[in-house]
Amino acid sequence: MADGTLKVGTITTSSGSGTITLGQSGETITVPSGATVSGAMSNTPAFSATASGSQTIANATNTILNFATENYDTDSDYDGTNKFTASVAGKYFFRANVRYDSMYDQDEIQLAFFKNGSQDSTTVTFLRVGKDNISVAFGITGVITLAVNDYVQVNTYHTRGSSRTTTAAATSFSGNRLIGA
Repeated sequence: MADGTLKVGTITTSSGSGTITLGQSGETITVPSGATVSGAMSNTPAFSATASGSQTIANATNTILNFATENYDTDSDYDGTNKFTASVAGKYFFRANVRYDSMYDQDEIQLAFFKNGSQDSTTVTFLRVGKDNISVAFGITGVITLAVNDYVQVNTYHTRGSSRTTTAAATSFSGNRLIGA
């Protein structure tokens, strides 16, 4: 068939196993807008959650942040509070944001991903505040390799001198598996 449309329900090899090639080198394969891609070609598992309220963080204390409002969770891998547990091994892209109010000059804030209860050294960010009595929002991103049942949480730390409160509206955690990585 030349320059036509092929409509089928399923494409399989004649032997039931092997390789199926779509197109050839140099060609572009287009998936129309609005189409759903599932299975191995999708960036799942994926989730997104936000804080449902403020959280008090003690001075100089590593604290796991809570994100109790789920926006979506494709594979039920997010526990609904603060932990993503991989049901599929692979490389995952994670994002997290936090906002503190009433921070002062020279205060330090840290945001880090923790994998299986330990800080992932490749995904830590520090911020030193440069003004008095301001709100500070900042985020972190990172790619973390996970085996099945590895888990990731978001940890924060500050040096304000007294407890500080996070702001729910700007505190979030999300991630997805990277295809082809």
